[in-house]
Amino acid sequence: MLLILILIICSVTGVTAADLSDEYDLIALTEDEEENIRSGLEEITPVTAAPEGHNFECYAVKENGIYAIGFLQKTVSNVGKCTICVYDNGVFQSGFSFTHCNFSMNWNGENIVVFEGSNHIWIEFSPTGEIVRMMRFPITIKNQDAVYRAEQMKKICEDDTYIAKKQFFLDSGYATLMKTLSNGEKTVLYHANFGDLKETWWIYLFILVAACFSVPGFVIGVIQLNKLKKKTI
Repeated sequence: MLLILILIICSVTGVTAADLSDEYDLIALTEDEEENIRSGLEEITPVTAAPEGHNFECYAVKENGIYAIGFLQKTVSNVGKCTICVYDNGVFQSGFSFTHCNFSMNWNGENIVVFEGSNHIWIEFSPTGEIVRMMRFPITIKNQDAVYRAEQMKKICEDDTYIAKKQFFLDSGYATLMKTLSNGEKTVLYHANFGDLKETWWIYLFILVAACFSVPGFVIGVIQLNKLKKKTI
């Protein structure tokens, strides 16, 4: 009843929910530009669950325990499959995937805004993946500040604290999304099995190989230095 009353008051007074676009300097796209972007996204397909065992790239929270998590499965060309999943207090609600590159996101009312950083494009989706509008956000101080806030891995909403954590410090993306209530109670909202090891195994292999060469080399160097000191005495 209270919600209905608020909606009636807003409709009478002309008060509307804040539009996220007010925080940005946006430029309209031409029809050709929009068509190129749509073709670049390729087919937008619905999903029924998050990609299993994958770290996430970004997330966005809103009131009433609703949040969205963005996954990016990269390819060699740095363009991969993006998947966005919407949850309500830990329960999967909807999701969709599309082809793109690096991105961050935020909520705009009931819609999800994807900030495609490479080409500075704002793409607004419905929670089920329909494109609502597309704009360009040029490099300005206002835009940089707004995107920086959206990209933060620690966020506060309705006195609850959300934080994304890596399982291994060299991981690409984040393995765990944790929510801490105002009373200190903690809840794990998402956790990727094995911390995406299959995507970062080569990093650990490189470190292991480098360590194998550097440690013996250091030891041999110390031995040779000691021999040289003995010869000079």
